Amino acid sequence: ACAFVISFMDLAANFATDDEIAPKLLVAVLSALNNLKSPNGELAHTNGNNVHVARQSWFVEAEYSVLKYLSDIGAGENGRSLILAFAVSLVGRMNVGHEALAYFVFGQQDLFRMGGDQDGSTDLFRSLFLGELSVASRDRKEQLEHSHKLFNKGQLNSLRCTADFSTAANARQERFFLPVGTTWLWNVLSSTITSGEAFGEDQGIKNATGIVIGALSLLVQLEALCPLQVNTGTKLYHLCNVCLFPEEILRDDTIAASLSLLFSQLYGVPCKETNDSVMVRDFIQECFQHSRLSRAKKATEDEATDTDPSLAAEKLLLDDEVRALDDFVGDLCESFIEYGGQYVICARFLRFFFRHDFPTKITKSVAEKLLPILNLLSVEDEARDSLQLSLLQSMKGGLPSVDSSSRDSSALLDVFAAALKKANKLNRQDYFYMLSISFLSRNMASSFQRCECGLEAMKKRLSGVTSAIFYDVVLTSKQLLCDKSGTKESMVGRVIDRCLDDSANFQMQDKETQKLWQWSPSNESATWKMALDLLDSVKDD
Repeated sequence: ACAFVISFMDLAANFATDDEIAPKLLVAVLSALNNLKSPNGELAHTNGNNVHVARQSWFVEAEYSVLKYLSDIGAGENGRSLILAFAVSLVGRMNVGHEALAYFVFGQQDLFRMGGDQDGSTDLFRSLFLGELSVASRDRKEQLEHSHKLFNKGQLNSLRCTADFSTAANARQERFFLPVGTTWLWNVLSSTITSGEAFGEDQGIKNATGIVIGALSLLVQLEALCPLQVNTGTKLYHLCNVCLFPEEILRDDTIAASLSLLFSQLYGVPCKETNDSVMVRDFIQECFQHSRLSRAKKATEDEATDTDPSLAAEKLLLDDEVRALDDFVGDLCESFIEYGGQYVICARFLRFFFRHDFPTKITKSVAEKLLPILNLLSVEDEARDSLQLSLLQSMKGGLPSVDSSSRDSSALLDVFAAALKKANKLNRQDYFYMLSISFLSRNMASSFQRCECGLEAMKKRLSGVTSAIFYDVVLTSKQLLCDKSGTKESMVGRVIDRCLDDSANFQMQDKETQKLWQWSPSNESATWKMALDLLDSVKDD
């Protein structure tokens, strides 16, 4: 079948100048590519992990013949996004020996050209990969020449996919550029950026900025028109890494706009299933794989000799994944404290880690590290719909008695209560304040319905918060009990309404009300009883 495809594309190329046949052939080939799309619009491909390397090579060569035909004949603007997605997918499945094919792909300027690309960012992006294939080292240059002979009918002494190297490189990853893996385009966003000593620091940052812009531009186009079959959690992890880039890169307006657009495409409105824990699981696994590879490379560079088989990837436990995620989140928080707090997209990414699907250890880590500046997680002039969606994505559900959702863990509730006690800069309009009130009031209302021990735990948990916070938690809990729908959408809506209503502020109540609701060790028992009586009054209503 692969040989037939290759022969057919060679035949089609011979009709490239035929005004009658060429357009029909082009329509037929593009139609065949369109048929590769899955029901959700993603471009399907053969899975290299489940296909023997020799057979996969046949698939690659057959698909390359299709891509070369389309590149030579020119498919116009209408088919360019589909062909770009096809090319990106193809590069991700190439292996050692396919360097000449990859070099051809990255040499196609029109294929990677983006509308409005005035600064040549996609040219910088292409040049990066062309350089990695040809001039990064003598070994790679020799390998590229050998690959050219394999696929261009050159003189060969053997049919091996690797060249006879004259140098003595030890590390496979230094000798060969391929394979780059199916997430190679996303990997550009999680790469390490240095100042570029060969060009000077300013030029190095400028080049890096152009490369990142090129990668983001391509990803924005692909996600909008023809997404690749990569897990959403995997995409979000690599996208999140941009927040770790130097501020000179992060503050670029084009990068900020592309990041915001991609984040909305993946996680915003309209978004994929927001309660899907698989997305978070994929995020954690990709984070672990990335960190493990980084550690392995560092160990090689340090000439580490530890070969304990228990370190094999398949034997690493979930604890290692959480540890890798905690390290990553720690880096993000440090970056946010140093300079990221002034950028909206960084705040949106850090909000992501307050999803109920993440381990409580991670939520606690973010809350504690950002404690002095939790108010910066708020977005100035944020639209209500955007704020509500952000809060909804963190919540597990509404009232468990109504929607059968599970309750939040005591450890998670303690995180929000502890943060409210210590975060002095928070006000009622802040994102984190609303999120905390949502969690705490949900639990208080649920405990009042079903669990006396839960109420006692809540009393201890709230001990030490200000009277204003206690007042908001209790009054919001009453509203939740009054609401017959009990959905999380309704719950979050009520929290937002209350926190944005200045007249509901504790400080705006009359002196008698403020005196009655004083939440302090001296009158804690009386105030708690009054709170329970208020919740109990909902039954009478």
